[in-house]
Amino acid sequence: SEAMTLKEFENLWRRRVMDRHERFRCHVCEDDDSYFEIVDKTPFEEYASEVVHPLLANGKEFHNKIEKFLTSHLNVNRKLWEATISTGPIGSSGAIDPAKAKKLLSTNHDTETVALFRIHHALADGVSMSVALGDVTDESNELKSAVQSEISRRHLKMKAMPFKEKIVWYSHLFIFYVFGSVKALALQFWRSIFATNPFDQFFDVTTVPPGSRSTAWRTFSTVDKLKKVAKTVSPKSTLNDAFVACVTAAIHRQLQELKREALFKDEEKSTSQGERKDKLEMSTARSSSCDNNDGNSRKKFHIPPRINICVPVHLTGGVLLPGQKLGNKIGAFVTSVPFPVEEDREKKYPEKHTDCHGGYDVGERLAKVSAALREGKMTPAPLIAWRCAKFFSDYAPEPVAKFAMRNGNAKSVAVISNIKGFPFRVHWNNRPVAFLSAFLPLPPGIPIGVVVQTYDGEVSFTVDADRRAVPDAEKFAGWVMEEFERMKVEADATTHCQ
Repeated sequence: SEAMTLKEFENLWRRRVMDRHERFRCHVCEDDDSYFEIVDKTPFEEYASEVVHPLLANGKEFHNKIEKFLTSHLNVNRKLWEATISTGPIGSSGAIDPAKAKKLLSTNHDTETVALFRIHHALADGVSMSVALGDVTDESNELKSAVQSEISRRHLKMKAMPFKEKIVWYSHLFIFYVFGSVKALALQFWRSIFATNPFDQFFDVTTVPPGSRSTAWRTFSTVDKLKKVAKTVSPKSTLNDAFVACVTAAIHRQLQELKREALFKDEEKSTSQGERKDKLEMSTARSSSCDNNDGNSRKKFHIPPRINICVPVHLTGGVLLPGQKLGNKIGAFVTSVPFPVEEDREKKYPEKHTDCHGGYDVGERLAKVSAALREGKMTPAPLIAWRCAKFFSDYAPEPVAKFAMRNGNAKSVAVISNIKGFPFRVHWNNRPVAFLSAFLPLPPGIPIGVVVQTYDGEVSFTVDADRRAVPDAEKFAGWVMEEFERMKVEADATTHCQ
């Protein structure tokens, strides 16, 4: 396999993307930041560069590169995107997992090219970026045909609806927007006033500087397997519901670990040098039940039974409509999801006794998470959020806009985004694309960003976290995987009982 050069990438990207989508040739106007200016004469080297290939053997070199992309400033008055490409032996960067690299080697692919993009949110949201990435593939016509077929199917379904059903449908739509808006605003107000972000209490005692990031990415499961497990454990749950349950369980474990460390440091300060070993043993014993607040120092750190999370929603149903330009059409809603509650599961559900009977009931919690997410989807909160964000960014003074953005998330602990990728493997100039993933830049005040995406029948996810909240994103990703393993055990036990 020949390496993709910068010149080849330029020809590919210019012809298939930049010539089709003018937003990739724009920058923000310096005189009025609510407008874009098209600049056609910018050299391609201003946007993209060929760099030294990061090596897994050099530690977290690729992680550091991604974290720098996520935190460094992008001057939008010059450009809205930039990219780097690098080439090396397949699997050498760590971008794809060893099993996938070994499989590709067996098919006579021995070279990888890693393309790393940084896109400002003013240019494109996840759906728009998927359109651009689809256009650059050799299968672009097939992908466009699939999207057009889906749009046509929706139009035909509405056209075939009887007149009386249309009246009922529009009546429900009216009720949805009027009463749903009232409900959405009331819930947002309530959560903004009474919610807390449990990570804030640990930021006060950490020595990790603000602004640093911790990243990870994993292949999670196949699409079919995840859907089957979700439906078996909780019949009303979706793929996204199951993933949110896994991520929030990992957040709970992260808070437990931070609490153990904070309690140990707190006790260590009040301990003389000769007593530290005994105190460590005492601290470990006392920390095994992290959610119980006993003792004066223990009251400083509290893990609530629920947390708020932010869920982005695309306003046109995950597709770019005909004639619609690339841009940002992402709204969001905030919902409150429960943490796992430890219990003696064997006593509560003797008919489902398994090897992991101790702990909490995975199916019951997944049903609660699913219900919380459905509540958010049943209101026009995403549209309201998008309108408010646009108003504040376009018309409000900068301090007011920043205040609104920071407080509009209702003390959410995480943003969990779902991107539907290509259903089959795509190619760039006859080269197979082995892995696609996206990282979510952290909004103000939110310490964890997780993106789950599908591609070629597989589900993968990425983690971008404030290092003060998640010091080791790889460990966090492992906890997400462990929760899914619990879910699979629960699914097997449920199937066996049936």
